Amino acid sequence: MNDMTRWDLLDDDELDYLKRVGVEMHPSAMNFTRTPTWEEFSVVFAYLLGLGTRSAHLDDHVNFAIGDCLNQGKEFFGEEAIDKFIKDILQLRKLRDIVLNKAGATLILLQTIEHHIKFCCTALPLKGLNLTLEDFTSPDPKRRRQTPGHVAHALRKSGIFGPDFEARLSKFVGMRNEFIHSWWTEQDRRSESTGGLPPKEELKETFDFIQSLVNEALYVRNVFRGLEHQLVKAHSKGTESDPVLESWSRHVPDFLAALRSDYSGPKS
Repeated sequence: MNDMTRWDLLDDDELDYLKRVGVEMHPSAMNFTRTPTWEEFSVVFAYLLGLGTRSAHLDDHVNFAIGDCLNQGKEFFGEEAIDKFIKDILQLRKLRDIVLNKAGATLILLQTIEHHIKFCCTALPLKGLNLTLEDFTSPDPKRRRQTPGHVAHALRKSGIFGPDFEARLSKFVGMRNEFIHSWWTEQDRRSESTGGLPPKEELKETFDFIQSLVNEALYVRNVFRGLEHQLVKAHSKGTESDPVLESWSRHVPDFLAALRSDYSGPKS
């Protein structure tokens, strides 16, 4: 057992904040050297809970510091206020963890979908997209540098898909880019949080956005799974079929429905 609180697992900004608001950090304790504001107390407590998550596998003494923080909080703000605070923050942490878990799973889903799309693009006559099967399977990331935006643009120029699918694909790429590049910083910039966690309304907004992105992602994935099934099937006649790929046959209708109505190229 580690009999020291692992303050070293806090980053520099967190440590600077604790010092700035008058927190003394001891091996297995903490104390405020001045009366904090409610916002300062909330942030400090959130940092301590976060430290507990980071050091949970180390069996350290952060719980003693958490207890010290709550006891002093009752002296500053009253027992009733702190009891309600604990209830509220635990509910927020649970919702926050659900949102972050969903965000992580969504990131994996997006990377998987990009993998499907790029594989399919190696077999399609796309102008302006220099992506071969050798590029796709190369360990060199520079040979696989095409972004989803580049791919979507090349697909639109190809005239393979109908306008409804192209609109959904554009919507997906836009939401994907927002999720990857700006959603989190914009949420932080607009946040009305006065403590260590976003309010419930902001967490719900993020959850709803991610769910909408997932819905678009699954639609696009299913279309390209149907296409990938047809491509591999056409080029692997006489070989043993892959059970996973065969299960994607249920998505062939999704792919066919996404084609332009006057498309006359190969469909299988």
